[in-house]
Amino acid sequence: MRQSQPDTAAFWKQIYDMVLACGIENNPKSFAIRVLVQLRELFRFDEALVYFLDANGRVQDQYLLDVKESCSDIYLKYYANIENKQFSCFRKIDEDPCRINFHYRDWNKEDSREFIPDFIRPRGISSSCGFAFYDAGGRYRMIFALDWMKGNSCRKEELHALTFLLPQLNNLAKNFYYDGPGQCINKSRLWTKHTLTRREIEVVELLCQGISPSNISRALHISVSTTNKHIAHIYGKMHVSSQQELLVRLLNQL
Repeated sequence: MRQSQPDTAAFWKQIYDMVLACGIENNPKSFAIRVLVQLRELFRFDEALVYFLDANGRVQDQYLLDVKESCSDIYLKYYANIENKQFSCFRKIDEDPCRINFHYRDWNKEDSREFIPDFIRPRGISSSCGFAFYDAGGRYRMIFALDWMKGNSCRKEELHALTFLLPQLNNLAKNFYYDGPGQCINKSRLWTKHTLTRREIEVVELLCQGISPSNISRALHISVSTTNKHIAHIYGKMHVSSQQELLVRLLNQL
């Protein structure tokens, strides 16, 4: 346990400086690393990791801070999927501007048949805090997990600070997954030129982000067969036969 309480003014000055420091990064990975480095100075956690997800929710990269790669591999391949995914960091939580989506767990107060006794306790973890950053479409793109070992802990004041800090960082993270107004205008003209319907525009925008038809159907709350019909109509109107051809045509006309 840490002995002294932080100076309130100095602590909030650190929060302000952290947002400024993270805002200078120009790609998701350097941004996430900067976030972890800055958070560690504030909250003194012992280890952490970040998973980077593609638009379909698949892990495409990771960054580990004092976490063994073997532990991450075991978690992803097994522990994230047991006990009804109760302890999975990939459980979908929709973005809510009115609610801060972070989850703090005191592992001494949690029950588990397998995950805690076989994975958490042998590593010496006493508590964890997890949160995610989203893209403009409300999809997970970065998932963070911070761990405190036995003899160390996160104070309530620090968790309270996260409620102010995370929305700012989430807004910065969204910029990495935003096309920009110029491309949006050009795309709009392209969709109008090919007389796409409003629903077809929704589908093609998601296709251009690399999202699979099954995930498009979930995002738009329509059946996979209906999604495939829209895709067939889009391909016909734009004179292409695959998603790759669609992307090439789009890039050539923007």
